[in-house]
Amino acid sequence: PHPFVLARDTGRTQASRGDRFCVYFAQGRCKEGSRCEYQHRIPTEDDEKALSNEVDIFGRERHGSDRDDMGGIGSFHRENTTLYVGKVPAEGGGRDVKKEVRAQFGAFGPLEAVRFPEGRECCFVKYRFRANAELAREAMMGQSLAKGDLPLNIKWATEDPNPGAQKR
Repeated sequence: PHPFVLARDTGRTQASRGDRFCVYFAQGRCKEGSRCEYQHRIPTEDDEKALSNEVDIFGRERHGSDRDDMGGIGSFHRENTTLYVGKVPAEGGGRDVKKEVRAQFGAFGPLEAVRFPEGRECCFVKYRFRANAELAREAMMGQSLAKGDLPLNIKWATEDPNPGAQKR
């Protein structure tokens, strides 16, 4: 996969406000550039308000239930703004992985929380808006935080069955 580079990949296209977003842009591989008929930018609160529950920001149909593996587009029965990010490298060697995660995922829109369960090589990234979570999921899927790291495994987070987590 090609890494999404915000400065390189965003820009004016042939799309109008309200048009869907380009999935190839999110994947860092749109060959159309300024000729593309879809959006090449970070979604805003206005985009979120205009977003239909039946489709994602790329215009793909959402389903009645999540896939068993929590991959896929998501369910129209719940607004999920939280991503499970697996294969997050462990802290160490002077590296601030938590800061790296916040910076890279924060580039896709406003974050509400980033939680790192102790002793696990994963985290949960919660966005303020579903549109930003959808863009981040598509853009970061199979990418690594830094050269030499394993590719990240990104899925929709399930509802946390831990009652203590519900209060956070």
